[in-house]
Amino acid sequence: MNTIKNKFLDFFKENNISLESKLLVGVSGGIDSMVCLDLARKCNKNVFVAHVNYKLRGKESDRDEKILKNYCLQWNIPFYIFRSRIDKTKNIQTEARKIRYSFFDEILKKEGLDFIVTAHHLNDNVETFFINALRGSGINGISGIPFKRDNIIRPLLCVNKKEIINYSKANKLSYGEDSTNALSDYKRNFIRNEILTLIDEKFEGAYNKINDTILNINRDKKLLNDLIQKKLADLIQKEGDGYLIKNNSEIPNHVWFHFFKEFGFNYSQ
Repeated sequence: MNTIKNKFLDFFKENNISLESKLLVGVSGGIDSMVCLDLARKCNKNVFVAHVNYKLRGKESDRDEKILKNYCLQWNIPFYIFRSRIDKTKNIQTEARKIRYSFFDEILKKEGLDFIVTAHHLNDNVETFFINALRGSGINGISGIPFKRDNIIRPLLCVNKKEIINYSKANKLSYGEDSTNALSDYKRNFIRNEILTLIDEKFEGAYNKINDTILNINRDKKLLNDLIQKKLADLIQKEGDGYLIKNNSEIPNHVWFHFFKEFGFNYSQ
């Protein structure tokens, strides 16, 4: 049986990441990140923890911080806590992400760590697929959350929520429940609570099957990128900080778009 711990370990093996690597686990105090931290502690000796208390949920926010602090003290894990207030006139999720990753990068440099670990899981990936599909995203948007991007890794992307819940119960983990998750005000919450709940009830194993679709799109995306690079190889020459591009009218605009979008251009440009 491929347990959640085996899946966690498989991630490191498949991505050629040593279990001796120094990891900074971003932990909110919720069930997903507490399970991720517990797995990291059991599988890796070099674990550090970072937590941001945004003070958005009052006593709940302080409770989550306390749960995490107690866990780290119990297992003698180095931890960093940053308390920050977000300007609510701006996009809260965007601002929170900026604060979080700026804090993570600061610790990474200070401690000389190798990777930032986040607790994104299979259900998050499926939700992201729907959000980006509804935005009219191209192949990059619907190919889901990457397992690894630069120094950020996500070892739980092949683990579904039910597995996380079962692991938490079996290991008697303490965690904080975010009451705002039950509200469908945010787009992600609406998709999770209203749409995917119905799909999961109607179609057995829906989350896993949609995730299989995402993995298939990822494979097609990789093949597409390889073919485009091969197609343009003789027409693009790197020169200093720029490129010398030979125009060829036989190359379709859509092929050129896949090259130029890496520099921030959209299709019409």
